[in-house]
Amino acid sequence: MGKIDLHDNFRPVNLVNQIAQFLEKAILEGSLPMGKQLVETELSQRFSASRPPIREAFRVLENKGLVTIVPWKGAFVKNITQQDFENHFPVRAVLDGLAAKTAYRKVTKEDVAAMRSAFEGMRETASKKYFKEFLDFHNEFHTIINNATGNETLINFLNLLRAQDSWFLLSSLEYFKHNYEDSLKQHETILREFTRKRISEEEMEALVKGHVLVGLEFFRQTWPNRNPR
Repeated sequence: MGKIDLHDNFRPVNLVNQIAQFLEKAILEGSLPMGKQLVETELSQRFSASRPPIREAFRVLENKGLVTIVPWKGAFVKNITQQDFENHFPVRAVLDGLAAKTAYRKVTKEDVAAMRSAFEGMRETASKKYFKEFLDFHNEFHTIINNATGNETLINFLNLLRAQDSWFLLSSLEYFKHNYEDSLKQHETILREFTRKRISEEEMEALVKGHVLVGLEFFRQTWPNRNPR
């Protein structure tokens, strides 16, 4: 799993989150592949930690849909299946659509400017085929919308789904790279409508919901080729 920079001032209250964040990053970046067992003794040595906070970190990742805990066997990086996409995208479409509808009249000029900056980052990184950087700007674009809702419950749910969504995309780089142009067009349309505010809240909701469901169709067409059910 590579080296980790351990600090002498590790605070026990933050240890679970630190372990969970370390493992989440490793999973999303692919250094912990699907099906890989997370070995408690190894992590205990790396973090100078007892097993309880490590197991709690596993539960945090299980709640995010990144880890599967098998009784009497241990914790494993979850194997993505097509059913995961079928479960994930309809829920995210509804919640992202709700966020867009709620934020539509609330976004400030500063919010729109930040969305435009994130979109320009998407366009620049797409031109260079820097996928991970593109995904960072993509997530920033949607996070601005989500935060503009002011609804902490909705924001927290979408943050959980966003981590899983990023993992899906990072696990299928070769299939997504051809899709930059379509993604940019969709986000440009969303940005334009948030700027002009000439459509109804319900139309904005439908626009963003449809944008998310494009991702489901994309995975339906591509994922079975590498991970059949």
